[in-house]
Order: sequence, then C-alpha cells, then structure tokens
Amino acid sequence: MANRGNGRAVLALVRLPLLPSAASDPLAGAFLAAPSPPAGPVVAAMAAGVLLYAAGMVTNDLADLEKDRHRHPGRPLPSGRIRHRAAWLLAGILAASGLAAGLCAGIRVFTVACALAGAIALYNSGAKRTGLLGCAVMGSCRGLNLLLGATAAGAPEWVPAGILAAYVACVTAASLGEDHPFRPRRFAATAPLWVIFPAAVAARAATPLLGVAAAAPLAVWLGVALARTRRGSEREGHPLEGFTRRALAGIYLLDAGLLVGATRLAAGAGPLVLWALARLLARTLLDSMPSSQAPRPSSSQAQAPEAAPPWAPPSSVPGSSSPS
Repeated sequence: MANRGNGRAVLALVRLPLLPSAASDPLAGAFLAAPSPPAGPVVAAMAAGVLLYAAGMVTNDLADLEKDRHRHPGRPLPSGRIRHRAAWLLAGILAASGLAAGLCAGIRVFTVACALAGAIALYNSGAKRTGLLGCAVMGSCRGLNLLLGATAAGAPEWVPAGILAAYVACVTAASLGEDHPFRPRRFAATAPLWVIFPAAVAARAATPLLGVAAAAPLAVWLGVALARTRRGSEREGHPLEGFTRRALAGIYLLDAGLLVGATRLAAGAGPLVLWALARLLARTLLDSMPSSQAPRPSSSQAQAPEAAPPWAPPSSVPGSSSPS
C-alpha cells in the first residue's frame, strides 16, 4: 500500500492530468508544418514535450515549497509524501529523458528542446515572480512546445507558435489577479483581449468558412468562461481560479482550431482526444486517492463542482509550471 501511495504522490507531483496538453502542442505543430509528418520524429517530439513539462512541474513545486507549506500543505512535497532529494532526482531524470527524446527526433528538435528546458528553468528559478516578464517566459514555453513538433516535421511554424505563446502569456497574466481582490468591472474590461485569439485562428484559416468552424469553439468557450467569472458564479474560491483553469483548457481548442483552419481536419481531432484523456485521468486519479488525501473544500466551497484538486497548477503557473 505504501508503494501505491508513493506512486499516486508522484502522479500528483507531475500533474498527470495536465500532461496531455503538453502532447497537444507538438502534435498541432507537426501537422501544421506538414500534412503527413514523419511519425517517429513527431512521437519523439511529443515525448520530449511531455517529459520536460513534467520536469518543470516538479521543479516548480520545489521552488514553491515554502509557500506551499502554508497555501497547499496537502501537496506531495509539503506533506512529506515525497522527499526533497527524491523530487530533485525525479526532475533530473525527467529533464534528461526529455532532452534525449528530443535528440532522437533530430538535432534541430534537440536544439528546440534545450531552449524549452532553459525557458522552464528560467521561469521556475525566478522569472515567475517578475510579473509580466514571467508571463512572457511562460508563454514562450508553450510556443517552444509547439515548435518541437513543427521542427520534427521539418518546418518551424512561427506564427501559430506566437499565437499560442501570446495566449498562454495572457492566461498567466490573468492568474496573477488571484492574489488580489476580484474586481468584476476591471475583469470585464479585459474581454476584448480574449477576442483576439479566436480572431487570429480565423484569420489563418484557408477559407472564411473554415475560419468560422476553427474559431467558434474557442470563442464560445472563452465567452462562457468570461460570463461565468464576470457574474461571480464561481464557487471555488477566487473567481479567477475558475477562469484560469477554463482558459488553460482552451489550449486544446486553440490547437484544434489552428489545425482545422489549415485544412488538417482529421488531425484537428487529436487535441480533442487528448483533452478527453486529460479529463479521464483527472477523474481516475481523484477517484484513486484515499479520502485522507482527497481535496477537502471549505464549507464555502463544498458545493463547487470544479474545485481545484491537489494537482491543479499553482495559480502563478497556469497550465504548466513547467509550461508545456
């Protein structure tokens, strides 16, 4: 039973349910770069993204250990379920494995993987505490993740990578408000900003009709997230926590939208399948946790249908503490 408990702690530490998003970006990048990308290098690039993402999650928790002792004492490190040294060893193994996977995909992919590893290290070592600069570094991590797949397919896709990087940077910036009182009017004023991303997806589409089909799911998803947050209908703590989680889930829709707009219709289903897998993993991991380790919402959160589980990304690290 102890081994099973340790295994669950490791899965929580690397944020298992978030790992599919780290595979979605390289997948999108690969099919944006080529209609039929080479399977071997693309799979290796996806593996590199996932492994580096997981390593970043571990190093993020190591960097935030003292803060988490007070804010998130149930997480694997502050609770003592995983030792400090073991976490560093795990992070090193994951990072080395990620770089090795990048090398298997080719020297150019390895170069991008090294850049991604450097951006993750920069973010977790201090950039995350520098406000908007940290947001930009986080966004660059996601953009580099997409470039892993595009480079494996033979052609860097700079514009889609830039769109994804800007989106994640904005989500990261929004999450910074979780440490301050929520101001509905100020939040509502940001709505035009979020229109930019569905518009960017539509603008890149091969035809206007494809543009509508590609951008509509993301537009609706963000619109609902904005409306729920603006109305204060969240019951899970700070309203921006719910918005951040929903906006991060929008990464799958952004990846899929870029693919649909580029007439990669079949490939566009890939990010959606990965999203379904992420939800399944979240539900499975939560169900497998003993009651003593399961999330325990406060009385004001008891009815929250989407209360953040222990493996939800720290509020300062949307979607990836080791971004994707």
